[in-house]
Amino acid sequence: MLLLAGCAGKAKQSDIGDGELRRALDELDSRVAIQHKVGPTQLEGTNHFVDRTESYGLANVEAVAFYAVDLNRDTHPDLVVLPGYYSQPRFFLFDPATRRFDQTGDSPFSETVSAGLMSFADFNRDGVPDVVVGVLNQRGEFSKIPVSLWYGAWDKGLLRFQRAADFPVLPAEPTSAFVISDVDLDGRLDLFIGNWFQDHKGSVIPSADRLLVNTSEGWVDRSDWLQGERDKSTSDLYPPKARPTYAASSCDMDQDGFPDILTASSSGYANKLWLNRAPRPGPTMEGRRFEDVGPASGYAADAQGLLVPTGGGRTFSTVCADYNDDGIMDVFLGELTHSWDPLSADRSSVLTGARPTLPLSFLRTEYMSDGGGDNWNQGDKRAQWSDFNLDGLVDLLVDNSGFPPTSRLVAFRQDDTRAFVNVAAEWGVDLLNPLGSITLDLNLDGRLDIITAQSNVRQANIKNRVWVLENQLATTGRAYVFHLDGEAANEQGLGAMVMLYTLKGAQQVVQRRWNELVQGGLPSQNPPGVHFGVDEEAKLVGVKVRWPILRRERRPQRPLERLYPLKGNGQARQEWTLCEDGRALPGRLPCLAR
Repeated sequence: MLLLAGCAGKAKQSDIGDGELRRALDELDSRVAIQHKVGPTQLEGTNHFVDRTESYGLANVEAVAFYAVDLNRDTHPDLVVLPGYYSQPRFFLFDPATRRFDQTGDSPFSETVSAGLMSFADFNRDGVPDVVVGVLNQRGEFSKIPVSLWYGAWDKGLLRFQRAADFPVLPAEPTSAFVISDVDLDGRLDLFIGNWFQDHKGSVIPSADRLLVNTSEGWVDRSDWLQGERDKSTSDLYPPKARPTYAASSCDMDQDGFPDILTASSSGYANKLWLNRAPRPGPTMEGRRFEDVGPASGYAADAQGLLVPTGGGRTFSTVCADYNDDGIMDVFLGELTHSWDPLSADRSSVLTGARPTLPLSFLRTEYMSDGGGDNWNQGDKRAQWSDFNLDGLVDLLVDNSGFPPTSRLVAFRQDDTRAFVNVAAEWGVDLLNPLGSITLDLNLDGRLDIITAQSNVRQANIKNRVWVLENQLATTGRAYVFHLDGEAANEQGLGAMVMLYTLKGAQQVVQRRWNELVQGGLPSQNPPGVHFGVDEEAKLVGVKVRWPILRRERRPQRPLERLYPLKGNGQARQEWTLCEDGRALPGRLPCLAR
């Protein structure tokens, strides 16, 4: 009411009638209520997302990140929840019969583990998920903890973790991001570690990133493959080319089969696009290194930002996709911006790939906050590409967080003109201060649902909680889900390019998806399975996979590609397992007995 009185104080009863004053106050009260609405818009009807948090068993749960991983070997993704940015994870098993997550008080770790970020993958090729654990290690944390790796094993049907004795002993760094990919295509998953700011005598300085390569002889620190990243002279306070990396992801930007690495830097520092390149033409790993082509391609910052050392953005998320199906990979960059920033400051943007061959270049399209008013803030801290309405056009979900009441979950629907329209309120997902969103198909109807957390940052009356938003969008499209099963390649085919071929009339359409489960800063983890939506008028032709492994039988060696001719069965959701040997199995089945 103080706000109402203050805003209405300039209007005197002698100037307007009592009825007009009442209507003006009612209108203002309505606007204020909308501004401070904490949950998502829930409209009448079924063409939107519906809150199903309680029915899925996640009411009264707090979280900042989620990890969808199979903890009991039943092929259904369970949930690991991180309650805070330095906390002990909680474990929830999914019961497919009741469609509920039930917490288990039994930690699978052999020791007490507190984490700021985690990522699950099979690093030692035994068919069991392992987990890498990190901590941001900022000033308020009493104990500085280095990155650690824990190998998994099945024990009476449940997953257990033991600390990996062969993992290198690292210094405690301000770790903010992991990229899990096979950078040298030898079949073993490697680990890129993104580091943010570290304390130094009362000030903060950027900390260099790190690359650990998983070889047949053990783990090797190959940060020198990141050209210049850790180089410094005795007079340098920190490596001059180090940047405060907050988020990172992988992608095959030049589509040569070798994974590249994209990083997002905060505080105006330039982003890095590490292109996995050989010193001369050829696909083998001999002499191959990562070269930062961020400035030359326009990925590092916009043209104005490149003019000064810290003239870029405050970038907090980066993720790739071929959103317009032209065969060239594109990128979304999420930024932290304010209404008072100069026009030169980078805004969140879609970088549309401009050419199919090297050198890489992008067309940058920035967008402004649509929260309204002259005083706004925007914090796009996590993003992911997903086709929510199964029309064959990939959509974009963005965690705009940290600045209530206008920082809300954003859902950009891609329309037939390839433009993006914010439909978050229309779809019923526009909740306040979202964190760590993941997408997964909880009820197996083909439509991707959303699990997200809600934070009370900068608005104490918000309840820290989890939201489960079930996708009930009306659609006539179909969903295709592909599980990759590697043999020589890593088991889940992480780092594969999956290409879906369809015919719409006489036109062939090729959708591309990069198989990655973990991306972003202090990231959550999506479940395995590469998801495509296909318009009802499109006919399935097949799918091609560029596997993250070199063909051994050919010289020169090239990444393995397999084509899987497939026919749709008319069902709304169709699931396949694609084997590295070229077989396509209906459903989710193992290609080889392990």
